[in-house]
Amino acid sequence: MLGVGQIGRMAGLDVCDYGRRDSSGVLVASGTGLMMGLMDAAPCLRWCLDLDTSKDDRAKEFFLRLIQTEAAPIVIAGWWMISDPTPVRNALRAYQRVDHVLVHANVELSERVPSLDIDDLVSRLASWQSVAPREPTIRVPVRQSLHG
Repeated sequence: MLGVGQIGRMAGLDVCDYGRRDSSGVLVASGTGLMMGLMDAAPCLRWCLDLDTSKDDRAKEFFLRLIQTEAAPIVIAGWWMISDPTPVRNALRAYQRVDHVLVHANVELSERVPSLDIDDLVSRLASWQSVAPREPTIRVPVRQSLHG
C-alpha cells in the first residue's frame, strides 16, 4: 500500500502533511481559508490539499481515487468558484464505499454523500476516532509519477 504523501507526490500535487498527528485523515479543499480552519479544528485530519493550487484535473482525480483506501476520514470541502468539481465527482463515483467520506460543498458532488453544513461537519470530525496511518509497504521514487 502507498501512503497519502507518496500518492500526492506521484500525482505531482502539493499535499501538506501536519506530521505530528496520529491519524490518517485527509482534507481536500477548494479554498485555503476553509482548509486552514478545518485543519485547526480537526486533529483527525493529517494531510490537506488545496485543489485551487493545481490546474491538473487528471492529477486531482488520480489522487482522490488512490487515497480511498489509505485515508479515513476523507473530507471534501469547498465552494468551487475557482476549481472545477468534475475530478472530485468522478473520483467519488468510483469509490467502492463512502462511509469514511464527509462533504461540505455548495454543489452536489455525489448522490451517495450528502453535503453537511459546516457545524455538522466540525461536530462529526470532533468525534471521529482517529486511526494511525499505515506505513507504506511500497516505496515509489518520485520520478515514477503520473507526469513521467
